[in-house]
Amino acid sequence: MFWRPLKPRVILLAESHVYTRPEELLRTLRAMPEFPANMPKGFVRLVYALGYGEDTLLDEPITLRKNSGSPQYWKIFQSCATVPGVPPDFTSLLISRAPDSRARVRAKIELLSSLQKRGIWLVDASVAALYRPGQSVLTSREKSIVLQTCWDAYTRAVLEAADPKAVLCIGVGVARALRTRLDTIGIPWAGVPQPQAHLSAEKHRGIQAIYAAVCADPNEIRRVPAVV
Repeated sequence: MFWRPLKPRVILLAESHVYTRPEELLRTLRAMPEFPANMPKGFVRLVYALGYGEDTLLDEPITLRKNSGSPQYWKIFQSCATVPGVPPDFTSLLISRAPDSRARVRAKIELLSSLQKRGIWLVDASVAALYRPGQSVLTSREKSIVLQTCWDAYTRAVLEAADPKAVLCIGVGVARALRTRLDTIGIPWAGVPQPQAHLSAEKHRGIQAIYAAVCADPNEIRRVPAVV
């Protein structure tokens, strides 16, 4: 909610955050002058939490489970902020390319601030974490039931209150589970595959181009191919 735009233009509707253990919730970000005033500093396995994927920024490192973060979602964010027709540059956001953690966090804050000003907001369709390491993976049907239940109880109200110009579902499963419900709220929507989908590099570049186009002009949502 801290990074929610005052007036959302485009909502990126993802599936779910990753389960955060109770002891992990005790971790906090070390103070840095780069942090915006009043920014939440607790740890949670959610892309908006700057400590997710950045152990060196925390008061104590995460030890029981790898703190790998969500680099694929930072790529989505960068694609959303990129001028259509220009290839996105992820160099400053990824540990493999930018080893200086303070430089990375500055780049991430700058990117999040840019998306907030442009009205781009990521929302999880499920209020509960669907991925718990060490436990059995939910079936597609079970995921759909969770997403639909969360929509009816909470997520629909969030989207309607935001009243964006477009909703872009991240993941075909999200789009398929919620398609009839999305149709009822009168907001143009479309879906694209998950960033970890096994697709060619060319297709992933095409998806990145969709993010750039829709976030620059929400009317472009009508040109996104329909989810089968």
